[in-house]
Amino acid sequence: MLIHAIESTTSPTPALTPSPTPTTTPTLTLIT
Repeated sequence: MLIHAIESTTSPTPALTPSPTPTTTPTLTLIT
């Protein structure tokens, strides 16, 4: 999960989170 969170931060649009929010916010959602 942590690895995915880190990769999501690098990607412009996280595949796990379809939210249009910045990469920083979806990362927090993955951790929670």
